[in-house]
Amino acid sequence: MPTDGNIKLEDQSLVFLGKIMASISHELNNTVAIIKEYNGLLEDMLLGVQRGNPIDDKKVERVSKKIASQTEKGTEIIKRFNKFAHSMDYPVNSIKLDELLPLIIGLSRRLTEIKGIYLTFDGMAESITLKTNPLLLQQAVFLGLEMFMADADSNSQLILSAGKTDNKVYIEITGSKIAENDLIESAIQTLEIVMKNLNGVFEKKIEGKDKQAVILTLQDLETDRA
Repeated sequence: MPTDGNIKLEDQSLVFLGKIMASISHELNNTVAIIKEYNGLLEDMLLGVQRGNPIDDKKVERVSKKIASQTEKGTEIIKRFNKFAHSMDYPVNSIKLDELLPLIIGLSRRLTEIKGIYLTFDGMAESITLKTNPLLLQQAVFLGLEMFMADADSNSQLILSAGKTDNKVYIEITGSKIAENDLIESAIQTLEIVMKNLNGVFEKKIEGKDKQAVILTLQDLETDRA
């Protein structure tokens, strides 16, 4: 794995995987805890019935719906994790950006919600299929998000978009500001190494007052128009 000073790509990729897996495990743990709580309510109601108390049909229905909702949420979290895991099946593979970018948004949702950040995907004018390293590309996008998240205000917004110009594919993350500190500098250095391994480049761009963007540009190897 290439290095830049004290930064090793292999180590940073493990850090990225650790953050994603920790976030997913926290989401699942919260979901299971809520299901356990509602299951306890059902057990209490059953105990009341066994003691001769009348059953409250509406209350049972509400609790049942809550459990079903959390079960569905847990299923979606597992599906998201499964997609993420399978994105590492091959070091180079063809991926659809309109599927991969919403995935990384979903994987990052808990981290953005903790900070009160609204992360949205601005959609794409066309479906773009890119032959690349899926794990490194997701790591690159995540690093771009982290650069904004590090010093973002509550209720701030991050917008993720993508498109194609000529023979280049670009992914753009737009937010209010990027802080300047050692943590951000380390993220920038790591992102430069990741983009180099993707045969791409990255740039920071000021797009107006209190508005900045991180732009990831890659060679367009495959394009599949919708």
